[in-house]
Amino acid sequence: MKIGFISDTHGSAQSWELASKYFQGAELVLHAGDVLYHGPRNPLPPGHGPLKLVELLNDSPWPLVISKGNCDAEIDLELLAWPVNQLYAFVPLPEVKILLSHGQVGEEQLLAWAEKFGAELVVSGHTHRAKLEKIGPVVFLNPGSPSLPKDGPSSVATLEDGVIGIISLSDGKVLAKMKIS
Repeated sequence: MKIGFISDTHGSAQSWELASKYFQGAELVLHAGDVLYHGPRNPLPPGHGPLKLVELLNDSPWPLVISKGNCDAEIDLELLAWPVNQLYAFVPLPEVKILLSHGQVGEEQLLAWAEKFGAELVVSGHTHRAKLEKIGPVVFLNPGSPSLPKDGPSSVATLEDGVIGIISLSDGKVLAKMKIS
């Protein structure tokens, strides 16, 4: 099974279109929030077009699981055909149990939820910084941001054949890689 991971699109239709190339063959895409609005502290991202992004997400060839981010307003999210989970979503798949959250609650709370539900993978965004690390038995993934990255290139991530890879959208290079056991 292949899964795509994305976060912090902030209304950039262009970023979703770039990311979609790396999701080909996926059975599911998880979005860790801050979907449509760029937020008052952020510049407009390249390819900003929240209504176009709504169309692209609603027409997604992959099922989407979305966790609400701190910049996501209820009124905007009503435009999406996919449900948006509040603080987290638990996605128990046969291959891996995933906890998806935007991450504004902090790593300690994410770890507590992961332990509560037996999640092996925690996916979050919020910082716009790609990160892949193991804390105890739990793998933490932040796919970075395809539209407003900090400290690195625009990025997304995939999980395929038990291996997570963070991928640079500018050149397709794998920035980090880890096998989930």
